[in-house]
Amino acid sequence: MKKRILFLVVFGLFHIANAQNYQTVEDIDSTCSQLSFSGNEDAEIAVDNILDKIGLSRNFVLVECPDINNALAKNIETADGRTERYILYDGNFFTQIDIKASNNWAATSVLAHEIGHHLNGHSLNDEGSNHKFEIEADEFSGFVLARMGANLADAKSALSTLRYEKATRTHPAKLDRLAAIEKGWNRGAGQLKIIKENTGKFENPTSASQVASNYINAIMGDRNIETIKTTSSLYKGTLQGIDLDLTFMQKFPNKTYVSIETAGNIMNKQVYNGQIGYTVAMGGVKTELFGKDLETLKNSSAFFGLDLGTTAEFIGIEVFNNTEVYVLKKDFSTYYFDKKTSLKLAEKNGFEQESGAINYQTITYKDYQNVKGILYPQKILVDAGGVKINFELSEFLINEDVTDSDFE
Repeated sequence: MKKRILFLVVFGLFHIANAQNYQTVEDIDSTCSQLSFSGNEDAEIAVDNILDKIGLSRNFVLVECPDINNALAKNIETADGRTERYILYDGNFFTQIDIKASNNWAATSVLAHEIGHHLNGHSLNDEGSNHKFEIEADEFSGFVLARMGANLADAKSALSTLRYEKATRTHPAKLDRLAAIEKGWNRGAGQLKIIKENTGKFENPTSASQVASNYINAIMGDRNIETIKTTSSLYKGTLQGIDLDLTFMQKFPNKTYVSIETAGNIMNKQVYNGQIGYTVAMGGVKTELFGKDLETLKNSSAFFGLDLGTTAEFIGIEVFNNTEVYVLKKDFSTYYFDKKTSLKLAEKNGFEQESGAINYQTITYKDYQNVKGILYPQKILVDAGGVKINFELSEFLINEDVTDSDFE
């Protein structure tokens, strides 16, 4: 990224240090009420690059707004009464670039931080920043920069220049924020590591990352996983003579949709949009998931299980359905990978009930065949509390007909 984008570093540092308090919300609204200023081209490109790495489309407007000495994510009511998301920034810091920035990543980290505020819903609160919001935005920034290829020092560079170390009313201490960036960077780098390693094969894996790498290598073959942004599969089965459609949709990095329908009517649906998860039961009853149930759904939502290498625990070798398997475990979820082929044979996900009991659902994957360059299971067996349903693949799509609206 060329020098012009680096002007963003300075206003980002002011934002980090001063909790977006140079002006009141009313002052900013007044200054930028017309929202007629165009965004810097390099800033626009940087934002699109950030969103590309997480598989999202832009749902906010980037606007250069002079004289606010600031950068912030905010919801603003437009002249026609609509509320739109904006990232506002003041570009009058260009002459200070060389003083405040030592690389081309600092500006990107500031933009990623502000985008993180929007994606985490922080801008819905007009009361300003708090410690929780800032930690979440910092972690998101670290994650995205790792996905973009920045090293850890690059990801921390903007925040590292701050001299003020202590927590304020609105912002955590510098060390806590650097730790949040590192946590996000480790997650992002872990996914990237698996992608980079999938050209090799570990003969006797002894870690979750090696098992996950072998699995990606096995299913992808010569295909580059980075070219795959969405998948959609339709399986058909029957239960007591009733025809069932089982639909799986995923969008990189962790959006997922699973539904079972009969005659066009939903019997059960589970959705995770990267932040919020919910189920829909027969009759349209929607239940938002929290706590361990949300964590279980989140665990099963990572694109092709890319996060398992950094988040799961390597248990060892066991026997599953008369086959030797490598076992990974993460919270209430257990994953079984064929020792010989490295393919995922099954996963068992547990859902905690109000009584404290755990209900398990097991999905067994069978008959992997090459579909559009990917080894994909032609048959699956779903076992939910003893109710077993066999499904066969009817349709599999890559980078087609899946949008963000499918996960709303």
